[in-house]
Amino acid sequence: IVGSWTETHVLLRITSDYFRASGLKQSVLARWKSMFFHRIVCNNIYKLADQVAPVGKNLAQKLVRNGHWSDTITVVPQPFDPSIFSPVGSRQKRRIKQDLGLHPDRKTILTVGRLSWEKGLDRVREIIDGVYRIRGDDTEVQFCLVGAGKTSPFFSHVPSELVALPGFVARENVHRYFRAADLLIH
Repeated sequence: IVGSWTETHVLLRITSDYFRASGLKQSVLARWKSMFFHRIVCNNIYKLADQVAPVGKNLAQKLVRNGHWSDTITVVPQPFDPSIFSPVGSRQKRRIKQDLGLHPDRKTILTVGRLSWEKGLDRVREIIDGVYRIRGDDTEVQFCLVGAGKTSPFFSHVPSELVALPGFVARENVHRYFRAADLLIH
């Protein structure tokens, strides 16, 4: 809107499927409010942009179906290949866990990202503390926290068998941790 007032060209980058946001499980009233906001208000505001750059061709196709001109849309390719994150069988999962230095017979609970308070490390610690308090050392789970950060003060009281801290993992290798995981903390 400001771009049209100031005669400035506007490029809008859309990274999530705002059409699907109105279909999430919620009350009927909340769903209608969300649908009105996303599909009517936002969609009409987004149409004011000179150029729209959605991430992925599926979102681009939805934009066209919802009234955006295809010649104003430039698709930004998906930044990763989702097939490498596909689930694997139990034998292969055990092998991946062993290769990553994780206990192959324990359920693996994974979190990926910078390990800091801003990214929720305190919440992850609460979860780990709760499991450790209830189960002690004799647990059937292990936590794997992938990412750079200062973790020593957070987990010094927890046995190393319960929490694996591989540190920074290159983007091209992080999918292996997702395949090893049985549960994800997001």
